[in-house]
Amino acid sequence: MSQGTFLFDGTVPENIRYGRFDASVEAVREAARAASAHGFIAEMADGFYATLWRARAGDAHTLAADSVKI
Repeated sequence: MSQGTFLFDGTVPENIRYGRFDASVEAVREAARAASAHGFIAEMADGFYATLWRARAGDAHTLAADSVKI
């Protein structure tokens, strides 16, 4: 099983809910806290509503959010 991190094109909550689509907003936030990602996500311009996507012209592992590469 891969130990790598993979994010899908979509919003932050969609990525967190990938394994449990019916997760509540609080469950999504708690999962972010457990992964030590809550602070980072909250600091993005759109926070938990940010849309993530793989940058098409560059490294396949480069992600972009709010027009800023992360």
